[in-house]
Amino acid sequence: MDDEVLRGIQDECRKNGDSIIVYYKEKLEHLPSEAGEKTHDIKLAATWYNDVRSGKKKFELRKNDRDYKVGDKLIMHEVCDGMETGRLIKAKIVYMLEEYKGLEESYCILGTELLPMPETDTSKAGQE
Repeated sequence: MDDEVLRGIQDECRKNGDSIIVYYKEKLEHLPSEAGEKTHDIKLAATWYNDVRSGKKKFELRKNDRDYKVGDKLIMHEVCDGMETGRLIKAKIVYMLEEYKGLEESYCILGTELLPMPETDTSKAGQE
Protein backbone atom coordinates (compact mmCIF):
# COMPACT_ATOMS: atom_id res chain seq x y z
CA MET A 1 0.00 0.00 0.00
CA ASP A 2 1.47 3.33 -0.95
CA ASP A 3 1.76 6.29 1.44
CA GLU A 4 -0.97 8.31 -0.26
CA VAL A 5 -3.55 5.54 0.18
CA LEU A 6 -2.52 5.07 3.81
CA ARG A 7 -2.85 8.82 4.49
CA GLY A 8 -6.33 8.76 2.92
CA ILE A 9 -7.38 5.91 5.22
CA GLN A 10 -5.92 7.71 8.24
CA ASP A 11 -7.77 10.93 7.30
CA GLU A 12 -11.05 9.04 6.91
CA CYS A 13 -10.55 7.39 10.31
CA ARG A 14 -9.84 10.73 12.00
CA LYS A 15 -12.90 12.27 10.37
CA ASN A 16 -15.14 9.41 11.61
CA GLY A 17 -13.43 9.13 14.99
CA ASP A 18 -12.36 5.53 14.27
CA SER A 19 -9.04 3.79 14.67
CA ILE A 20 -7.35 2.07 11.74
CA ILE A 21 -8.01 -1.26 13.47
CA VAL A 22 -11.77 -0.53 13.48
CA TYR A 23 -11.55 0.52 9.83
CA TYR A 24 -9.93 -2.74 8.74
CA LYS A 25 -12.10 -4.89 11.00
CA GLU A 26 -15.22 -3.43 9.38
CA LYS A 27 -13.75 -3.96 5.91
CA LEU A 28 -12.88 -7.60 6.70
CA GLU A 29 -16.34 -8.31 8.16
CA HIS A 30 -17.97 -7.24 4.91
CA LEU A 31 -15.78 -9.15 2.47
CA PRO A 32 -17.84 -11.45 0.26
CA SER A 33 -17.02 -15.13 0.52
CA GLU A 34 -16.22 -17.07 -2.63
CA ALA A 35 -19.84 -18.14 -3.08
CA GLY A 36 -21.36 -15.05 -1.49
CA GLU A 37 -22.50 -17.12 1.49
CA LYS A 38 -22.29 -15.86 5.07
CA THR A 39 -22.13 -17.65 8.39
CA HIS A 40 -24.42 -16.27 11.10
CA ASP A 41 -23.89 -16.98 14.80
CA ILE A 42 -27.32 -16.94 16.43
CA LYS A 43 -28.82 -17.88 19.77
CA LEU A 44 -31.15 -20.86 20.13
CA ALA A 45 -33.34 -21.24 23.22
CA ALA A 46 -32.70 -24.48 25.11
CA THR A 47 -36.43 -25.21 24.71
CA TRP A 48 -35.92 -25.82 20.98
CA TYR A 49 -32.44 -27.39 20.98
CA ASN A 50 -33.48 -31.07 20.95
CA ASP A 51 -36.17 -30.53 18.31
CA VAL A 52 -33.68 -28.78 16.02
CA ARG A 53 -30.93 -31.35 16.71
CA SER A 54 -33.27 -34.28 15.94
CA GLY A 55 -34.46 -32.67 12.70
CA LYS A 56 -38.04 -32.33 13.94
CA LYS A 57 -37.89 -28.50 13.80
CA LYS A 58 -36.54 -27.51 10.38
CA PHE A 59 -37.30 -23.79 10.41
CA GLU A 60 -36.38 -20.61 12.24
CA LEU A 61 -38.57 -17.54 12.63
CA ARG A 62 -36.14 -14.62 12.73
CA LYS A 63 -35.95 -10.88 12.37
CA ASN A 64 -34.05 -10.39 9.12
CA ASP A 65 -31.58 -7.89 10.52
CA ARG A 66 -28.64 -9.94 9.22
CA ASP A 67 -29.55 -10.07 5.53
CA TYR A 68 -30.10 -13.84 5.55
CA LYS A 69 -29.91 -15.57 2.17
CA VAL A 70 -30.50 -19.10 0.92
CA GLY A 71 -27.14 -20.89 1.10
CA ASP A 72 -25.96 -19.04 4.21
CA LYS A 73 -24.89 -21.12 7.20
CA LEU A 74 -26.17 -20.82 10.76
CA ILE A 75 -24.26 -21.65 13.91
CA MET A 76 -26.93 -21.93 16.57
CA HIS A 77 -25.64 -21.54 20.12
CA GLU A 78 -27.90 -23.09 22.76
CA VAL A 79 -28.82 -20.56 25.46
CA CYS A 80 -30.37 -21.38 28.83
CA ASP A 81 -31.20 -18.66 31.38
CA GLY A 82 -29.29 -16.13 29.29
CA MET A 83 -26.05 -18.15 29.26
CA GLU A 84 -24.56 -20.20 26.42
CA THR A 85 -24.40 -23.90 27.31
CA GLY A 86 -21.60 -24.75 24.89
CA ARG A 87 -23.81 -26.90 22.66
CA LEU A 88 -23.97 -25.91 18.98
CA ILE A 89 -25.92 -26.85 15.92
CA LYS A 90 -24.75 -26.03 12.41
CA ALA A 91 -27.32 -25.68 9.65
CA LYS A 92 -27.69 -24.33 6.14
CA ILE A 93 -30.53 -22.09 4.97
CA VAL A 94 -32.32 -23.96 2.19
CA TYR A 95 -35.51 -21.89 1.95
CA MET A 96 -36.58 -18.39 2.91
CA LEU A 97 -40.06 -16.91 3.27
CA GLU A 98 -40.42 -13.11 3.49
CA GLU A 99 -43.09 -10.48 2.92
CA TYR A 100 -45.91 -12.97 3.42
CA LYS A 101 -49.36 -11.97 4.70
CA GLY A 102 -49.40 -12.54 8.46
CA LEU A 103 -45.62 -12.38 8.77
CA GLU A 104 -44.56 -9.20 10.54
CA GLU A 105 -42.53 -6.76 8.47
CA SER A 106 -38.76 -7.39 8.55
CA TYR A 107 -39.25 -10.97 9.81
CA CYS A 108 -38.57 -14.14 7.83
CA ILE A 109 -38.97 -17.88 8.14
CA LEU A 110 -35.81 -19.81 7.31
CA GLY A 111 -36.04 -23.41 6.16
CA THR A 112 -32.96 -25.20 7.51
CA GLU A 113 -31.00 -28.36 6.86
CA LEU A 114 -28.64 -29.71 9.51
CA LEU A 115 -24.95 -29.89 8.67
CA PRO A 116 -22.78 -32.71 10.01
CA MET A 117 -20.66 -31.87 13.02
CA PRO A 118 -19.19 -33.65 16.03
CA GLU A 119 -21.48 -33.95 19.06
CA THR A 120 -20.92 -31.06 21.49
CA ASP A 121 -23.04 -32.36 24.38
CA THR A 122 -20.53 -33.16 27.11
CA SER A 123 -23.05 -33.50 29.95
CA LYS A 124 -22.43 -37.29 30.18
CA ALA A 125 -18.65 -37.10 29.94
CA GLY A 126 -16.90 -39.26 32.52
CA GLN A 127 -20.11 -41.05 33.60
CA GLU A 128 -19.23 -44.41 32.04
